[in-house]
Amino acid sequence: MNCFKRFLTFVILIPCLAVAQNCKLAVLSVNDMHGTYTGIPNLMTLSDSLRLIYPDFLLLSAGDNRTGNPFNDFYNPPSLPMTSLMNFAGFDASVVGNHEFDFVFDDFKTNMKLSDFPYLMANGYVADSLGWKFEPYRIFKTRSGLKVAVVGLIELNSKGIPDALPSDVSGFSFDDPLSRAKDFYALRDSCNVLIYLTHLGYDADKLLAKQCYGIVDEIVGGHSHTLVKDGTVVDSVLITQSEKYLKYATLTVFDIVDGKVAGRSCRTFDLSEFKPHPAAKALVDFYSNNELFNRVVTVFDEDYTGTLAVGELKADVLRQACGVDIAVQNYGGVRIDTIHSGVFTLADLYRLDPFDNDIVIYELTPSEIEDLLAACQKSDKDREPITSGYEKGKLKKNRYYTVAVNTFIYETSDFKHKREARQTGIKSNDILIKYFAGSNTDVTK
Repeated sequence: MNCFKRFLTFVILIPCLAVAQNCKLAVLSVNDMHGTYTGIPNLMTLSDSLRLIYPDFLLLSAGDNRTGNPFNDFYNPPSLPMTSLMNFAGFDASVVGNHEFDFVFDDFKTNMKLSDFPYLMANGYVADSLGWKFEPYRIFKTRSGLKVAVVGLIELNSKGIPDALPSDVSGFSFDDPLSRAKDFYALRDSCNVLIYLTHLGYDADKLLAKQCYGIVDEIVGGHSHTLVKDGTVVDSVLITQSEKYLKYATLTVFDIVDGKVAGRSCRTFDLSEFKPHPAAKALVDFYSNNELFNRVVTVFDEDYTGTLAVGELKADVLRQACGVDIAVQNYGGVRIDTIHSGVFTLADLYRLDPFDNDIVIYELTPSEIEDLLAACQKSDKDREPITSGYEKGKLKKNRYYTVAVNTFIYETSDFKHKREARQTGIKSNDILIKYFAGSNTDVTK
């Protein structure tokens, strides 16, 4: 009888093993959604259709799920709309992106606890005092019995931290992502498919591909907002990235033969071509029903076109509202590149400045100002800062000038100066709101 039971078990398992060894794995990926939960219904129509075709299916995000949509970022708790929509769509994993740290960490922890999927980060570590541990990777077992390992890596800038306020990553330590990636190559031996889910940027992904030749099957990337249409192959490693804001999604289908990847295909989808999933659209409407953000802040009588023009507007407002000689705006902090004439709402203002940094005021000599501008450019990926009230070579050598900056510039721009900076405790959005409301006197007093 025992022999018969063993035989019966063997007969039952044969089909399961056959499917596990010869099947297709589908991976649908997006990146840099930046709070655009309004695009999830279109994505969900695609993902639900693919799940019917491919029983072995994963839905992945390559990070920066938040920052850019005030209806998401200023919700209580922050980013609950995006988290709810990602849960509803059935995301399997996300890597931690640098903008995930735009939360205070307690809010980020709340967000992760509410997520039905893990946030992966192999090269970042949290102090015990912060009460959280990140998984470096997750092994998923599909319906057919495939084992798929997904490893998460986050980018680091020249200061050895992600592109975030240094104070926002206090209590964290980080390793170089390309070096840390090597520690997980051994997963190749125990899994059918090995995927690196990265928030490194396209150029870094290409370096990683050259390093992990013959080991990693796919690098699903983010951070640089690159559209890698239909994927690209570098030294046998497939690299994908789908721009930003849920404009696109990329589908990779692996052919598994005898338990190994025997082939693959890759296609990028334009999500605007899909009708919204009705139930997901209803959830979007629920979270978007916030009249506060539709409040009119001001009315513009002209267009501001281009990042420089919008940045100059921000710098002009900062200088006049703070009553200083000079204002400096980092180029990367200008998050929209056009302001159209007409009504400008609170939601528009928060899109213009989603970070809402504090304002800091320096007293600097001309040479110190030059050093500040050089340091700001260096810390902002060599993008020249935008200024108001400053003309190179026009400043008097023997006097001090008051200079207003945001906290990002203050924390990331290393330069020597004699006088201590003054913390105003005023948020950049409050300055914009008060200025546009007509309170264009010195709001820092």
